[in-house]
Amino acid sequence: MLETLSLKLDPHEHVFFIIQKGDLLTPLCANKLLKPLEEPPEGYHIIIFAQHADRILDTIQSRCITYTWHEKETDSTYKNFFSLLTASEIPELTFPAGRIVPQEQEIASFLDTLIAHWITQSHKALQSNNISAYHQAQKRVSVFVNATHHLPMPGGALLFWKNIIFALHEI
Repeated sequence: MLETLSLKLDPHEHVFFIIQKGDLLTPLCANKLLKPLEEPPEGYHIIIFAQHADRILDTIQSRCITYTWHEKETDSTYKNFFSLLTASEIPELTFPAGRIVPQEQEIASFLDTLIAHWITQSHKALQSNNISAYHQAQKRVSVFVNATHHLPMPGGALLFWKNIIFALHEI
């Protein structure tokens, strides 16, 4: 990307760089973007997507125009899928091609919601002295936390969710 930015474009020519998962940039990598973000060469545009804007270096944020999207519509879109993954018993599933599941750009946020749900459930189980339910909830938290470290690449959402369902059946 940095090499391409050094090339001069023809008038009216535009090049867009899209950085997905910008919140996962290492500080070294993010710092290399400071100059191009502050003074992009004519015709070049850099777009950074992030699930967690607070994880992007302040020096990067100060050089960007920020837009925030809230996922209220997404939450209702995946309500049935959320209900499935928060049920006490996960039914055997097959995924027809048209099944609605969170896609790559929505997965991290959806997993955060699932983790929060199961942490709450584990606290409730502990308070009611239901040790079995507590352990079950903790195992589910572990599955979802582990999944946050192995997010899918583009086109991999369906396989990602199949693996999550499989892991939940194993516990």
